[in-house]
Amino acid sequence: MATRDTVEKRQELSNALRVIRGEFGRVCLLDMNRPLVRHAHHHVHFLVKAEGADTFFEVRGVTVELTDTLGVVMNAWEPHSYVHDPKKPPTIILAFYIEPAWLASYCLDWQYMPDTQIFSGNRVLLDWTARCYVQDLAQLMVLHPVQTAEHVACLSQLMMHLVHTLTDQQTLRRSLRELARGSSLLPPVRRALSLISQEPAIYSDIGALTRKVGVSRAHLYRMFEDSIGIPPKLYANAVRIERAISIVSQPDAKMMSISDDLGFSAPAHFSRFFHDHAGSYPTTWRSAVAE
Repeated sequence: MATRDTVEKRQELSNALRVIRGEFGRVCLLDMNRPLVRHAHHHVHFLVKAEGADTFFEVRGVTVELTDTLGVVMNAWEPHSYVHDPKKPPTIILAFYIEPAWLASYCLDWQYMPDTQIFSGNRVLLDWTARCYVQDLAQLMVLHPVQTAEHVACLSQLMMHLVHTLTDQQTLRRSLRELARGSSLLPPVRRALSLISQEPAIYSDIGALTRKVGVSRAHLYRMFEDSIGIPPKLYANAVRIERAISIVSQPDAKMMSISDDLGFSAPAHFSRFFHDHAGSYPTTWRSAVAE
């Protein structure tokens, strides 16, 4: 008899084809045939089309096209969702989740701060050189999934090209006033961030979080929006999916244990959460990770 997960995988084709990881963060080749829920990352996020139908994302409620010549870029913590048109065939997307500190090495006059907004917009025109790098990297990931040195070299070239294309150098030089203000968070927000990081299984429940921090739900939401730009639930989900991706990528980790450790009432709920945020079921993701 087919399990529920098996049936879901047959009905919903989205899955990870390849995943590479390193100090840069991770790069995923995703075969997308269904939407992703609204979410956010601490990463700098680049999305480019590798193959298939044109599609689009919503970033802060604004539609951003993804085509052969248009990519999508996002600063850290910009909320977004993938909106797939069910009338169209799947789209293979090369998704870059880049650690901001790693990317800063390519912007020598940019002093990295966690809330730095690198890009003023979310669209990037992909010229011929960028498209060549994209195709080279996608093919490397498919044909030679364990050749990480080649992956990183190609990724570095693409990142340098995109950053230099996108960034107005003036936006990277922050004033002393901005630098002084950038690292300041209100004590309840600092406390909430620490609790979520330490115990995501418990404090992804915003009711439990507000009781522990000692502020109202409305007040906590307002402080999160003002300081980070997203509500606490999106932040908690971001912590849980990053923790899940890290553990799922380990070949010996048990799905039941991961589900319990992250506070899900059943493995099926964890599997759905993972798919809705990462674009692939956990077992498929694990098989796509190149070690």
